[in-house]
Amino acid sequence: MRQVLLIISGCVKLLQVGANGHEVMLRLSGPGELIGIAESHIRTHNSTARAQQPSTALAWDISTFEALFERHAFLRRNMLGMLIHHLNDMHERFREISTERVAARLSSQIIRMMHQVGRQVNGEVEISISREELAQLVGTTLFTVSRLLSDWDRQGIVVARREVVSVRNLRALADLSETAGQLPLK
Repeated sequence: MRQVLLIISGCVKLLQVGANGHEVMLRLSGPGELIGIAESHIRTHNSTARAQQPSTALAWDISTFEALFERHAFLRRNMLGMLIHHLNDMHERFREISTERVAARLSSQIIRMMHQVGRQVNGEVEISISREELAQLVGTTLFTVSRLLSDWDRQGIVVARREVVSVRNLRALADLSETAGQLPLK
């Protein structure tokens, strides 16, 4: 059954299977985000959502959601805003892949994820994500992400553990980004 999900807590990753049968992570979604809104208007199912950590979500089957969508203009406006946000995020990531060094792309992606799905743990912001998933999101190799995270760990910028990255020094991480002035540092 295809559904639209509203994430209440936790983190969900959106996956797609390539022609070679390998999964690739498209994005992480956190509290307040809808998953499956594009799929609700596309008849072919092309992505899968999987909880990245324990999560809670509200779920509607596609037909119920479409009926709500047709009846309520505010829902259409909110969905349009979310879709535009996702499209802008994809445009930004594509531009970064095309024009920036890997270190800048990785630091920008970690900062974005801090705001999307980061959790405060012992004074640091923790992101549950593997190095392989980070590599997919920034368009590089697992080796390159591992090398950069290890370097940044030694410098005290992040703490890189298995399937978790904790940000220790946000200012230093932002300084690694070529677009540091454009990133939100809440």
